[in-house]
Amino acid sequence: MKKKNQKELQIYEFLGIKQFRKILFKILYIVSIPFTLKMTKEERIFKLSNTPSNYIMKKGNGLQDLKDFKKSLLLNTLIHTTAILIFMSYLLILGLNASLFSIINSIVFIFINAYCLMLQRYNQIRINQVIQKGMHLEEMKKNKLKEELKKEETLVNDYTISFEELLDTMTYAQLKQYYDYFCRVKEENRKSFDEEQPKEISLQMQKIKK
Repeated sequence: MKKKNQKELQIYEFLGIKQFRKILFKILYIVSIPFTLKMTKEERIFKLSNTPSNYIMKKGNGLQDLKDFKKSLLLNTLIHTTAILIFMSYLLILGLNASLFSIINSIVFIFINAYCLMLQRYNQIRINQVIQKGMHLEEMKKNKLKEELKKEETLVNDYTISFEELLDTMTYAQLKQYYDYFCRVKEENRKSFDEEQPKEISLQMQKIKK
């Protein structure tokens, strides 16, 4: 990580961004209670932590999940920046005519959205760090899956491009999905599964070609 980014993270942490993140999650937890009354505390926390949203990243697709989550960070940044501009404009328009309640209310909302912006930036720096470290590891995993899938090339007999070219176009998540699929097919074949299974493989590969 660049020293500039490291210092930026330290500034956000000094300003209490980690504590702010915990407060946000607690608020989300409290808000969710009326909708999850039948759940235990542990089940509720698990659901909140694993339900993808603008603040919760989906899981299971490696680095692609981090890259997709960065798009959510950009959306959040736009939302909170717009909110700050609206409240600041509101105060400027009212000027001296603004009531004490309006001033305090606007300042509080500006403060909250400013911290939300810092949280987006904080997460973005950390995500970039993980992506940089993980790209090499994921490439190694992809190459390993490719080699394993090449061994199963004989299971696929209906494609217009070479099997290796097909594998090169897949993401890690797709490679993992098809590797798991082929493993299941092989296992079923060992158990003398019916002859309809190879047709399913052909249909799956047609989707990838499209």
